[in-house]
Amino acid sequence: QIRNLFLKGLNFAQSNILKLGIICLGIQLKPFEFLEFGAIAIPLIIICIVSVLIVIKVLVKKLNIPRRMSYLISIGSTVCGTTAIMATAPVIGAKKNEISYAVANITIFGILSMLIYPYFANFYFNGESLLVGLFLGTSIHETAQVAAAGLIYDQQFNSPETLNIATVTKLIDAKRRKKLRKKLSTLEVDKGAPLKGKLLIQMFEKSSLRTRLSFYLAIKQLGGGTLTLRSNELHLGQGGESIADTAKILSTYGDGFMLRTDSDKKVENFRKYLSIPVINGLSPSSHPTQVLSDVFTVEEIKKKPISKLNICWIGDSNNVLDSLIAASVKFSFKLSIGCPKKFEPGTKVRNWVKKNKKKIFIYNEPKKAVSNADVIFSDKVISLNDKVNKKKKLAQFKKFKIDKKLMGHAKKNCIFLHCLPRGNEVTDDIFLGKKSHVWQQALNRVHVQKSILLYCFGKLR
Repeated sequence: QIRNLFLKGLNFAQSNILKLGIICLGIQLKPFEFLEFGAIAIPLIIICIVSVLIVIKVLVKKLNIPRRMSYLISIGSTVCGTTAIMATAPVIGAKKNEISYAVANITIFGILSMLIYPYFANFYFNGESLLVGLFLGTSIHETAQVAAAGLIYDQQFNSPETLNIATVTKLIDAKRRKKLRKKLSTLEVDKGAPLKGKLLIQMFEKSSLRTRLSFYLAIKQLGGGTLTLRSNELHLGQGGESIADTAKILSTYGDGFMLRTDSDKKVENFRKYLSIPVINGLSPSSHPTQVLSDVFTVEEIKKKPISKLNICWIGDSNNVLDSLIAASVKFSFKLSIGCPKKFEPGTKVRNWVKKNKKKIFIYNEPKKAVSNADVIFSDKVISLNDKVNKKKKLAQFKKFKIDKKLMGHAKKNCIFLHCLPRGNEVTDDIFLGKKSHVWQQALNRVHVQKSILLYCFGKLR
């Protein structure tokens, strides 16, 4: 009798609850997060869920689709393509032919979406790159097809930022992975070990703490391994071996390469000759992994998209600011920069912003820069390899020191972030105070690096 009751409950769950669960999983709808979407979004979500349920019912009846195959097609089209189909099939006892048909269906649909959606999105969203990128990133479920759709849009409508937005949309799983690690110790591997057997080779030509540790932990927690090199230990540094030959060896032994270097040209050359993914861990003109993590941290703390916030940078124009400027263009947020006139962003960066029809706001008066700010970023005024008159430079930045008085000109709930290490550009009461979230910011590097690695290895779904 107990067995019969159990079977009835299982049949009911499989027939009714499973479909609702598939749809909720597809839109990443969690019970405790439901109310976060607000009064406007909730009715829309309900309409979407009901609509998909009706479509599935109609297709099952009209086209005489087997019930298990309808489940597989549903989860494949709403979650993450073939990966979801293969994971669901054993649970519902799907037959081999049902799995094959479902995979074929999703693959064909994905290819058609990849070819058609860029044109549809351009028409529907009137060429707004942010909306187009978000649409492509969320409506197409295979990462490779998302990148292809972004490239098609770039080639047809001359909008390179769309590819970035579309692919970065796939990195949002950092939030989910962070939650899942709450009960795990530092070196415990994530469920499923998605990067098992993968080797990340890291090379540092400059000092590193957070980037080195975060990538080490990221690959380890995903089930892979890492090897750290210094250029002066290789023939590349001492023996005169070419980058092309070095890249060939790295590609032979490793699955990915992370480079922290003092040469932008070296990054480009490695990119040219490597046959494995290359990640810029820092170069003279950019620090992309830092800023991508910072965007994640801001949205995590503020509970809203960064596009709706006023971001401020107080300090020198350096590689971190260059990447923050790039992020302001790609994520469409207002960026105000406060620095002495002599240390404003360079012409190349400004021209790039104009070319993308965006605007940054530069102030030589710190109070104006922080006015109405939701977030204030900063970095060391004197970098490790800064070949300048340090006393003179510090004197020029004296009035740009971030203290309680300056923070008082920003919004009351303004937060402070710093990529570290710090110097004397901020007072202890701010850096160690309630408005500061620098330690949370540093820890988030691990979670975002994991998404970056999964994306690079084609495992982000």
